[in-house]
Amino acid sequence: MRVEANSEEIVELVWDSSGYAWFDDGRPRLVQRVKAELEENSKKIDEITKNLKVAPKPLVLVHGLWSNWQAWSSWQNILTTSHSYDWKAFPVGEKAEHGVMNTGGSFLSTDKTNSIGENASELEKYVEYAQKDRNAWHVDLVAHSMGGLISRYYISQIMQNNSQDGHPRVSHLIMLGTPNLGSPCADVMNVAFEMLGKNVEAVRQLRQDQVANFNTVNKLRKGVKFSALAGNPLPTMCKEVVWNDGVVPVASAKWTIADTAESKSIHTDLTGTSDFSAFVKPRLAIGPKGNYNPEASDLLNNPNQTGRANRNSADVYFVNAAYRPPVVTENAAGENAFKPDFAKAVKLAPKQTVEIEIPVEQANNFGLTFMADREISATLLSDKGVVGSNLTKTPEANSWFRSIFVDKNTTSGTWKLKLENASDRELKAILTTWKDAVK
Repeated sequence: MRVEANSEEIVELVWDSSGYAWFDDGRPRLVQRVKAELEENSKKIDEITKNLKVAPKPLVLVHGLWSNWQAWSSWQNILTTSHSYDWKAFPVGEKAEHGVMNTGGSFLSTDKTNSIGENASELEKYVEYAQKDRNAWHVDLVAHSMGGLISRYYISQIMQNNSQDGHPRVSHLIMLGTPNLGSPCADVMNVAFEMLGKNVEAVRQLRQDQVANFNTVNKLRKGVKFSALAGNPLPTMCKEVVWNDGVVPVASAKWTIADTAESKSIHTDLTGTSDFSAFVKPRLAIGPKGNYNPEASDLLNNPNQTGRANRNSADVYFVNAAYRPPVVTENAAGENAFKPDFAKAVKLAPKQTVEIEIPVEQANNFGLTFMADREISATLLSDKGVVGSNLTKTPEANSWFRSIFVDKNTTSGTWKLKLENASDRELKAILTTWKDAVK
């Protein structure tokens, strides 16, 4: 531009800084240099160069079932080590004044919980807080377990487009062990809780029929890139012989998502450093040559929706995300085809060992699932001796749903379950049995 003598002009240039926090090989790029030159009669007479920091997009962290923001307590250090202190983590609930999700409190709590939709409204507040705090047009989401369903609800039904550039506010949703098709163990344990007169809403929301209803409503991705990590360390789970992470089958975590991977971590370990390094970081630490366009929106494929597509050349950049479909609650209960054979609640005093009689029917195979603190060991015994165990200080003990599977024909009779409390606290266990697992 031209600047007349004895005058001044303020120049504002819009620069797409996407990717400039990283090199294309994933290394952090800490400093950019902006250079301005002044010419007179086509001859350079002055110049100035300034350093400029471009921070990665703020990372909003969405916890899952029976959890809170502290599940992500190590992630700010992880982000700082991976880039710098400019890569900020925003675990939902850390600053309560900006939003708090309620996904069931502590493990095995029967306290009232929010619906997925109510938690998505809290997530909306936290996304806005992260944007304002970091002066960011866009954020990324990393969600664990039920947090992925909460994030999907937010994206499908609440999230609006970013008014500055028309791209979605959330650039990327990375789901870690999200039950996108529900959890067979939630089916089993929800009925067990009901048989014992308990209502555990957090478990009910993860039933397969409930998530199927959820999926009929929460389909829209609005240009957000989706990625999913599935844990696969265990070969069996409640009523199914299928690879899983102790809570979620691999197929449920992968759902209809194109960008997926598998991990040997159990469900509660998927937020650890190893899976961050192997799966999360490579999808976020993308340099300037990466693809930062939103995904082609699913609204374009449905002419009955009222969203308006905005196009730039041949590429679809954004579809009017202010469109809101009618909100259908995910709380409409379906019928449970599964009925467990037996359910029981047990309290164990510190260091106590108890034996429980377990009725067994004639079947192709037999399974027992229990929910208990990791300090409880379980050993299943028939009249011929030990037929299976799930012991403390093993990876399986860290799972919410702990199972013992006997993959052989059984005859009617009574077995015994030995429970041992290795801790100095009173602990409780909820257990149920099933048979004829699907192979």
